[in-house]
Amino acid sequence: CTSGSLRLVGGSNSNEGRVELCQNGRWGTVCDDSWDNTDAGVVCRQLGYDLGTAFGSAYFGQGNGSIVMDDVQCVGSESYLTNCTHTTNHNCGHSEDAGVRCAFCTTGSIRLVGGSHDWEGRVEVCDSGSWGTVCDDYWGSPDAAVVCRQLDWGTSGTARSSAYFGQGTGSILLDDVQCTGTEEFLTNCTHSSTHNCGHSEDAGVSCDVCTSGSLRLVGGSNSDEGRVELCQNGRWGTVCDDSWDSTDAGVVCRQLGYDSGTAFGSAYFGQGNGSIVMDDVQCVGSESYLTNCTHTTNHNCGHSEDAGVRCAYCTTGSIRLVGGSYDWEGRVE
Repeated sequence: CTSGSLRLVGGSNSNEGRVELCQNGRWGTVCDDSWDNTDAGVVCRQLGYDLGTAFGSAYFGQGNGSIVMDDVQCVGSESYLTNCTHTTNHNCGHSEDAGVRCAFCTTGSIRLVGGSHDWEGRVEVCDSGSWGTVCDDYWGSPDAAVVCRQLDWGTSGTARSSAYFGQGTGSILLDDVQCTGTEEFLTNCTHSSTHNCGHSEDAGVSCDVCTSGSLRLVGGSNSDEGRVELCQNGRWGTVCDDSWDSTDAGVVCRQLGYDSGTAFGSAYFGQGNGSIVMDDVQCVGSESYLTNCTHTTNHNCGHSEDAGVRCAYCTTGSIRLVGGSYDWEGRVE
């Protein structure tokens, strides 16, 4: 074997078993001290899966030979188990051999495959660790809306049928799906788990996402105020209030069709969620779009610092001339 390679031994199928690590041409086991799902996830990703569940106490049987790792503490981003913090000395016996059960996905999760963008594609559903497709019988807009909302790609979408994004493989897991549109998960919708379909009927969706650079105000008592949210890559994110002032607020409000704005910080209109997409915003005031202002995309903020604005069409006491042939004449407003 190649040093650093892994194998799973003693499971009922190839995706589970006692973890064995190759060292100096021989297979050895791993002690279960501190062994958890983060460590299991690293093992499973090294083996080509997406996630893993940890087992201890020689759940998949006792190995033999050397115990080559103990006190494993992965952070979860490692590419190889040997990159994780660990000790090579141990106080273990093979009754403590560590194991894992790997999976390609979590039952009930969904994904979109084959689209030109992340927010569109063939709908695939996870069942028992494997991906399958959905038949397009009765597939419609309420079903698409549930898919898009579950994946955080907005709240509506266009239903696609007849393998619009290409034919999938594997099992067809759902048929005759009839969502009301309010379900949290696609698998909560009324459906049949038996089908009369082929993959030429695989269902898909195109989610209705926001346009990058567009703005919205959320959480205010009316439409002219709220937490500032900016669309980036099809999803809404917030703006940190570091250096946030009325000049920045003015740019936001003019982009939204108002004349002026007042700045608010410290999540005055409530905390958002998702990404914080801008920090240290410093507009000069003449920008047409907030994204034209000097800013950073890295941040040191939490959502307790979400920026907000209150917009207005004019400032109390100001006047203007309307309807004249020149700027210096007109009806006084």
